[in-house]
Amino acid sequence: MIAGCLLLTSALLVLDPVLNATDLAATRVVALAYPLADVLVASIVLARCVVLPDTRRMVWVPLSLGLLTLSATDSVYVARSFRGQFTPGGPLDLGWYVA
Repeated sequence: MIAGCLLLTSALLVLDPVLNATDLAATRVVALAYPLADVLVASIVLARCVVLPDTRRMVWVPLSLGLLTLSATDSVYVARSFRGQFTPGGPLDLGWYVA
């Protein structure tokens, strides 16, 4: 359920620009692998946080927040890159530093 929700959100916000940006199959496969890997990482992190007992969850929180920040930043990067809106050194780069 978590993965489905994240995949739907990613499909609406990230995957659509990637699919419409190019006609080359190899480019599409490589470009889609990046956001799909982010969805997989975010799903594992969120599922792990739900399953862990309260005593161990606090140890997992900093790592979880870092991985979720990294996944979100990567997804925004891919969407902006395929729209031609990404500029290096912008505010999006802070996401990688925070993660």
